[in-house]
Amino acid sequence: MIKRENNSVIWNDSLNFNAILKVKSDKKVMILLGTFVFLYFSALVFLTFFVADIHSLKNYIPFIIFTIIILVFPVRYLLWNNYGEESIIINETSLSYSFNYGILKTTYKTINFENLGISFIKERAGNEVKIDEFVYEDQTFGIIAFYTWNSTTNSPTILYETTVQISYDEFLVFDDKINIYFSERAGDSFL
Repeated sequence: MIKRENNSVIWNDSLNFNAILKVKSDKKVMILLGTFVFLYFSALVFLTFFVADIHSLKNYIPFIIFTIIILVFPVRYLLWNNYGEESIIINETSLSYSFNYGILKTTYKTINFENLGISFIKERAGNEVKIDEFVYEDQTFGIIAFYTWNSTTNSPTILYETTVQISYDEFLVFDDKINIYFSERAGDSFL
């Protein structure tokens, strides 16, 4: 069985549990999206500078602003799928996360908790391909859900769900390392 390359880096330092989840996307889709963004941007430049004369340019300004706003979403998606990373930092009382788009990094957002649990939410199953006598199988991929317990209803409440999909094997490593982190702090596991 051949497995997809890991897309996570996980470590514990003296104070925190740290993870960086890297986006792995299909190169064919990224080439198609990149071509779309390039053609869309080229059409905008062509319309702005070659079709409109200087006196009628003010008539095109609302169109240009609207087009740039629409272009922001595909460019952001393109950057995320090429360079995207999701950083997660967990300590004994809080979870912080941030997104890195390659040229743009968001600030960390922090969520406080009393107790923390994690679970794997399956997004898609792998495909199985048989070539000669070998079976090549992709792994099951999903996201990590972080939750706490509501003290009044004694039911779980979702704190945060990752955006980057990881394999189930990577989740097991993540789960083991976070259990070790909390075990070292409290003498037993919170999870």
